[in-house]
Amino acid sequence: MDLLETYVRKGLHDVMSRPKLSALQGGMLLLQHRPFGDDTWALSAQLVATMQELGVHIDCDSWRIPAWEKSLRKRLAWSIYIVDKWMALIHGRPSHIVDELDWTVEPLSEDDFPETPEDEDQEEGSGEIEAGRLSFQMLISLSEIVNEILRAFYSARAMKTTRKVRNLLQIAKPIQIRLREWRRDLPTSLNLESARARKKSPIGSLHLAYYAVEISLHRAIILGLQGSSCDPSIISICREAARERAVTSIEFVKGLTAEQIQSFWHFSSAMNLVYIGIFTALLYLTSQTIEETQVYKKHLEEYRWTLRVMSRAANFVDFAVRRLDMSLLHLDRLSIHDIVRNNHQNVMVEQDSRMQTNMQQTAPSASTPAPALAPAAAVPTTSPFMVDLDGWHPPTASPPLPPGSMPMSMSMSMPIPTPTPDDAGFEHQRFMAILDAVEAESLLSDQHISPVDMGMGNSGRVDFYGRDWNDLDQSEAYPALDPSPS
Repeated sequence: MDLLETYVRKGLHDVMSRPKLSALQGGMLLLQHRPFGDDTWALSAQLVATMQELGVHIDCDSWRIPAWEKSLRKRLAWSIYIVDKWMALIHGRPSHIVDELDWTVEPLSEDDFPETPEDEDQEEGSGEIEAGRLSFQMLISLSEIVNEILRAFYSARAMKTTRKVRNLLQIAKPIQIRLREWRRDLPTSLNLESARARKKSPIGSLHLAYYAVEISLHRAIILGLQGSSCDPSIISICREAARERAVTSIEFVKGLTAEQIQSFWHFSSAMNLVYIGIFTALLYLTSQTIEETQVYKKHLEEYRWTLRVMSRAANFVDFAVRRLDMSLLHLDRLSIHDIVRNNHQNVMVEQDSRMQTNMQQTAPSASTPAPALAPAAAVPTTSPFMVDLDGWHPPTASPPLPPGSMPMSMSMSMPIPTPTPDDAGFEHQRFMAILDAVEAESLLSDQHISPVDMGMGNSGRVDFYGRDWNDLDQSEAYPALDPSPS
């Protein structure tokens, strides 16, 4: 196989000087066969350049060419579009296609596919034509969401920009809405339960791609919350939503059947499996309590074991196991207590820095008489730098403090709320109002809400709960959201 691959690569290189559509098809097959070689990124970029040289990125409906070539061009265009976006995501590099400027290809229709369900082979182990067509079309729309995530959170400019929590969640909100709509519009024939017995289907690959996109979005949120001066309750809500994504993704992988594992998997599937493990490890390393750390450690260990068992049946899973083991090589050296203690120390440093800044900003000038001091609060008997690892406890009552000052108990530690079962629904609703409002089951019946309404916030726009994000009188409901412009 290696010798054949060498000949294919040489032949592809030779024909690139005078490329044809068949050269694009050959390059796509080569990337699907080995998507993580040393030159795969360069090959994907070359395919984009060749596509543009052949004009495949342009709408060809008005061209005087045969109908079959028009359909072929559209299918090739969207195939390379998928390659470009997912290669950028899995390699952490810029996309080569600028949708707003360099892309005029129309969406695919059923007429653009030469095969129909009537052409399907009934032989055992053959593929499902209709499921393949629908899966390809849904992967295209999912790749368009990937493009939004790359531009909003993972581009060079986005990674350099420091955003406030409110801006971060506002940017994430319309993307989460599109993901929810994508999942809602998924045809019933693409549900995992709809796969036909003794037939190979790409449904599993599509669902895994969806979980990878969800995780990419929540990973950006979790990283953005690190070191922020956000209300701890908001951090708790966002982390709970991230936990749900991680656990759901792991359960999906654990539930894959032998037939699904042996079916077609998109070239990015191996790295999508790695993303689930990396994201779970991120939540593990940023845990704030012993209990939370133990939960994520258990999930991570079970997931890695599941992949090891599956790797005997599929080469792409074996690649995921090796890549994940290499990424988490030093994780076993860290103890649970070390992780929690380090995270709390980082929080205390941030709180202390913020307290010093607030005190400097609120310090009275020489011409302003100093306010009368309130009675001093009791000095804590424990060291101010010791953090209670068992969780957050409500602060005891203390005398009133001067305006602009902060209680010592709040300045030395960050409360880590642990919602009770009764509070879980309320916490989930608060998160939906901030980020996932579209997932709420009880929408406003007398109001039409569009993604534009849920976007960056024009005056008078409200969310699914009727809350106006620009109404400063509601700021007490979301103390973490800074209404000032960034």
